[in-house]
Amino acid sequence: IILRVASGPAYTLNHQPVAADALEARIAEIFRDRRRKVLFVEGAEDATYEDVVAAVDMARGAGIRVIGLVPRERPVGEADGEAH
Repeated sequence: IILRVASGPAYTLNHQPVAADALEARIAEIFRDRRRKVLFVEGAEDATYEDVVAAVDMARGAGIRVIGLVPRERPVGEADGEAH
């Protein structure tokens, strides 16, 4: 399951829009009967750090204990941080 956070904030769970005030309950509902409670969070380019952290907090409140962050893809040719 992937939670995407965009500016606003705006949320989608597996490409389905979810209102901010319903996010925690919707996450809890989705994971209620799942043994493996793993959620991946992806912050859109325009999402603020605070919005992503708030989404992670809501997921934790919904009972999710394993949360992975999806890294942003870098444009081809962008520096990789290694010294050359």
